[in-house]
Amino acid sequence: MLHSVLVLGVQGQGRRGRVSLMSEGANAGPWWKRLLWLIAIWALSVSMLGTVAMIIRFWLKA
Repeated sequence: MLHSVLVLGVQGQGRRGRVSLMSEGANAGPWWKRLLWLIAIWALSVSMLGTVAMIIRFWLKA
């Protein structure tokens, strides 16, 4: 009973299962661009974590 209920009336829910967030013909771009984005986001997150850690360290020493 529970599995046959439509979720918020989203088209595509029900018998088929999940709704894809990307269209069938969506081009994700070359693999190297996606890899560069991954590396850039990782590097920025690591640097921000380090920055916050240094700020907390200086704040606790004072």
